[in-house]
Amino acid sequence: EDEIFVGVLHTNSCNVYVAPQEGHQFVLSLEDVVANEERGGGSLATVDFQRLDGVSGIFVANKRMARRGQDATTADVVTLITYDNGGEWTKLRAPAASACVLPECSLNLGMESLQLPKGYQFDLLFTSTSAPGFVLANGNAGTALSFSPKGVYSTDAGVTWAFEPSGLPREFVSVDHGGVLVGATPYSRNSQPVDSVVYSVDEGETWQTFKFSSTAINVVRMLTEHWETSTIVSLWGYASIGGSLKWHIISIDFASVLGEPCGDSDYTTWSPRDINSPVGCLLGQQQIFERRKADSVCLNGRNYDRAVSAKSCPCYADDFECDVGFAHVEDDQNVCMPVGDPSDYVDVCRYPGQNVTISRGYRRISGNRCSGGLEAVFEPFSLTCKDPCPTTEWTEWSTCNLCTDRISTRSRTPLADLPSDFC
Repeated sequence: EDEIFVGVLHTNSCNVYVAPQEGHQFVLSLEDVVANEERGGGSLATVDFQRLDGVSGIFVANKRMARRGQDATTADVVTLITYDNGGEWTKLRAPAASACVLPECSLNLGMESLQLPKGYQFDLLFTSTSAPGFVLANGNAGTALSFSPKGVYSTDAGVTWAFEPSGLPREFVSVDHGGVLVGATPYSRNSQPVDSVVYSVDEGETWQTFKFSSTAINVVRMLTEHWETSTIVSLWGYASIGGSLKWHIISIDFASVLGEPCGDSDYTTWSPRDINSPVGCLLGQQQIFERRKADSVCLNGRNYDRAVSAKSCPCYADDFECDVGFAHVEDDQNVCMPVGDPSDYVDVCRYPGQNVTISRGYRRISGNRCSGGLEAVFEPFSLTCKDPCPTTEWTEWSTCNLCTDRISTRSRTPLADLPSDFC
């Protein structure tokens, strides 16, 4: 993703910070992320923070709405999603069938913090690079995350969601490059053995049941080949017989369900999008993925090479994040204002002829490929100093006044018609 994310355990919270790939100049991305400490405390074991594989810039995280020490439980946790490498976070839209409406009510997904107390042996959220846009997860619609998750899925990288009809928690995988979605009731402390799985060959529009054995087993894990390009799913589990455990590995091949290989007419295109982008782009570009049509039941095949293309989009405010030394103001998350001591990060004129780069308070999100548009409004600018305090060279977009002894408070309305001489 061209960026590095770091979870940092503070006294009362865990925050996630982000920096360009070089690993310097970290800025805050998300506060109060749900985390579990190693036994004995002092270091992080897990963080509820996960990338959606197959698409760029999209991550989900669980945020604690009350700090630890204030009786915070999973009832205080909501799931957020970012489409711009952690620049802006929003709640997930719940499935339409739930009658749960933003902003008070949203979809919340179980991750590591829910996996441990439930005793699950699998990842509650599944994505794959071979099936871009497909998200198979477990969660609930409500004001907060609950301990009773249900199977839920998205085929458009988290923009819209639907519940798997059984209403049960599911371990999910996909095979044949996303051509088949498969779910099984997973083993947990309170689960019962099962003898069947559910599957969908039309992107979740309908789900079928397949009975794999006359003997019910406790499904511990579902396994697929690396990259999920084959049509085979293997179940690993056990049955209790006569007081002893008998372990099973059961393989199911879905090739016969898919039938003949796909032809050109069986494919369409799909583009991931940032729901906050005014032009529907993602990280400054429109990526176009080839995808099998939902109503075309056919075999992609192991050697299927998904066609992917991209074109640049014009730059907008959402393509930029706060630069080092700047942070969002509480009442306006679209504006970045200076924080701390400006002398720590402001490049100032100290002698005539010096070249300085002046931040406008923003930096391009790493990996963002937008071009034109408002690029010149947000990008840093360079100038050559004529004297130690060149007031004639300031612009209404200057982050500081370039004086070594004085820093101006920059405008909170960047497009305002301001005088060019702040002194």
